[in-house]
Amino acid sequence: MQDKMLDAMHRGYSAYLQAKGNEPENTKMQRAILRTDKKGEKCDTVLSTCEINTDWVEQIESSLPFIDRAIKENRQFILRQGETVPIEKARRVSKTSVEHLARHSQMITREPAPGEEIIPEKILMTENIGTYAVYENRFLYMLLCYIKDFSEIKYAKICENANLFSSEIELDKTIGDKTKKISFSLKYKEVSSNAVDKETTNKTENGLKRIKNIIAETDTLLKTGLMVEVSTAPVLKPPIARTNVLLQNTCFSKALELYDYLVAYNGNGYTVKELYKQSGALKAEARADYAELIAVTSYLSYRSGGLYDELEERYKQYCEDKLNEERKAREKRIYELKQIIGNTDSAVTEYVMALEDKCADAQAQIQRLNEGKNLLLEAEKKIAEAEQIRAAAKKETDAAKAELRRQQELLRINNDKHKQELSYAEASLERKDEEIKKINENHKDEIKKLNEKFIADYKELAEKYNLQCARVRGAKLAEGGAEKPETTLSKEEFLNLEAEYNAFKKYFESCWKETKKQIRRKKLWKK
Repeated sequence: MQDKMLDAMHRGYSAYLQAKGNEPENTKMQRAILRTDKKGEKCDTVLSTCEINTDWVEQIESSLPFIDRAIKENRQFILRQGETVPIEKARRVSKTSVEHLARHSQMITREPAPGEEIIPEKILMTENIGTYAVYENRFLYMLLCYIKDFSEIKYAKICENANLFSSEIELDKTIGDKTKKISFSLKYKEVSSNAVDKETTNKTENGLKRIKNIIAETDTLLKTGLMVEVSTAPVLKPPIARTNVLLQNTCFSKALELYDYLVAYNGNGYTVKELYKQSGALKAEARADYAELIAVTSYLSYRSGGLYDELEERYKQYCEDKLNEERKAREKRIYELKQIIGNTDSAVTEYVMALEDKCADAQAQIQRLNEGKNLLLEAEKKIAEAEQIRAAAKKETDAAKAELRRQQELLRINNDKHKQELSYAEASLERKDEEIKKINENHKDEIKKLNEKFIADYKELAEKYNLQCARVRGAKLAEGGAEKPETTLSKEEFLNLEAEYNAFKKYFESCWKETKKQIRRKKLWKK
C-alpha cells in the first residue's frame, strides 16, 4: 500500500524482527501459538478497487464542444411590448400604432375641422426588446446543470468506493506452561480507503481527473454571459419539447442526444473489483505475525506494570556492555598493530587501522575480480566453442543450400519438360474431344431414337411380365392351390407386387371395356 504511515510501520516492524533475532523465549512463545488450533480465529479481509466505466465520460466529453458552440450562437427572439399613452407623449408613430388605432376608433374623441388631420387622444407606443431566454437556451442551461449534478454524484461515489479496504479480525488464544499462562483476546475492525494497486490506481486517478475536467468545463459554460442571463428565467422541466432547432441544428441535436443518453443511463458508472479477499482463519505467516503481537503485548504489560525503570536500566547496561565490548575489541586490535609496527601515536594507529580495513576491502575486491576473471575466461572458452560449432553449422548449411539449388534446377528442367509434354497431350485431347463432339452430333438423333425405343420396349415387356405373373397368381388363388400371401414383404417384393397389380388392373380395365362394347353390340343394338 502506498501509505507513508504503513510504510514506516513496515520498516519499523522489519527492523524489530531483525533486532529481536532468535531469542529462545520468543521462539518458544511463537511455537506455542502456532500449535494452537484455529478455533478462536476469524479473519475477514477484502481489498477492492473501483474501475470507472468510461462510456458515459466519453459521451459527455464528445458532446461538450457542441454545447459550447450552441451557446456561442447567442440565440434570441424579439419581445414586443406596447403601452397606450396620450398623444402628447408619443415619440414616434409606427405601423403597429396605426393598425391598433384602426381597430380602436374610440381613441379618436373629436372630429377634426375641415382640412385638419385626424388627431387621436391616445395612441399605442410599442418597443422591441431582445431576450435570450428562448426555449433552446433554457434547454442548454438545464442540460449543463444536469451534467454537473450527474458528474458530481458519480465522482463522489467513485471516491467512496475507490481502493476500499475492510478488515475484521478476532482472536481468542490461551497458551502457557508451568511458569507462564497467557490469555489473549483481540477484536479489530477497520474500513479505509488507500492506494492499493499502482496500475489500477493510476487508471482510477486518470478517470477522476477526466470527471473533474468535465465538472470544471461545465462550470465555465454556466458562467458565460448567455447562461447567466438564462439562469434568471424559469427552469425547464421534463418532458422536453423537441423543437425544429433541437432536431435539425447539429450542435443542439448533439446536446439533445446527450440529454437522452444521460436520462436513460441507469448504471453505476463504475465497477468495484476485489483484488484480494480472505475469509476464515489466519494463514500461517499471519499467525506468526500475531504471535509477535502477543509477545509485544506481554512486554507492554511488564512495561506498564511498574517494571519500566528496571527494564530501562537493564537496557542502558546492555548498551554500555556492548560499547565496552566494541571498545575492548578495538583496543585489542590497536595493541596487535602496535606490536607489528612499534609504539606510535594514536593518529597513526587509527590511520593504520583504516588502511587495514581498506586492504581487507581491497583483498575482498581482488578476490571478487579474480572470480569474475575466471568466469570471463570460462565464458570466452564457451564462446570459442560456440564459434566452432557455428562455423561447422555454416559449412553444412552452405552445402545444403548448394544441393538445394541443384535440386531446384533439376526440378525446373523436369517441370519445363513435363509442361511441354502436358501441352502436347492437352492439344491431342482437345482434338479428340472435338472429334467425339462431332460424332455425338451426327449420331445424337439416332441415339435418342434408340433410347426411346429401348425404353418403350422395356416398359412393354415389363408390363407383359407383370401381367403374366398376376395371371398366374390369380389362377393359383382361384384353384385354391396358392398359399396365403405373406403379411410382411420386403420393399423390393412389395414394389414388384404393386407393379403386377397395376399391370393386371390395366389389363382388366381394357378387357372389361372391350367386353362391355361387345355386350352392347349383341344385346342393345341388334339390327
